[in-house]
Amino acid sequence: MSAIHRNLVSLEMLADDLADELGLIEISDDKYVTANYCRLLQQYHQHSLCLEASVIELTGREFSDLMVKQGVSSHLTNKNALKVQNHLLGFVIQYYQATSKLEKIRHVDFSEHAETKFDLLTTQAIKHKAQFKTIAKELREVEYNKLLSALRLPSFDWRWDVLF
Repeated sequence: MSAIHRNLVSLEMLADDLADELGLIEISDDKYVTANYCRLLQQYHQHSLCLEASVIELTGREFSDLMVKQGVSSHLTNKNALKVQNHLLGFVIQYYQATSKLEKIRHVDFSEHAETKFDLLTTQAIKHKAQFKTIAKELREVEYNKLLSALRLPSFDWRWDVLF
């Protein structure tokens, strides 16, 4: 099995795991992603980056043909879509890491420096979400919704009408 095929299979399996985890999150009343969801998202991102590295030598046409042949990751219509996906995932992960640290400070850290840390992390979270929005608004809404669905991102944070 080639590295490309392995990464595609891994992405599909991780997408299913993300969907299962997301289903549990959306059932609950609090709309926060879990540590397990973030871990799965990071694994998905790593495999997606590996896929990007392994298809560098392919032409755009070869990549598109491969995606059609494999029948997985149908939202990846070309190599640029893969690059966009990786950039967006990077910002999502950084956003969730910052918000996770924010929650820990909010509920656990009562030191004298907690407010300063909280302000810095809030700024980081806002920055990462703004960077995400900058790239996302270059996509058409239909393309964005396909990507959102394929990546199994929570709609309460990343839905088009929530962002824009």
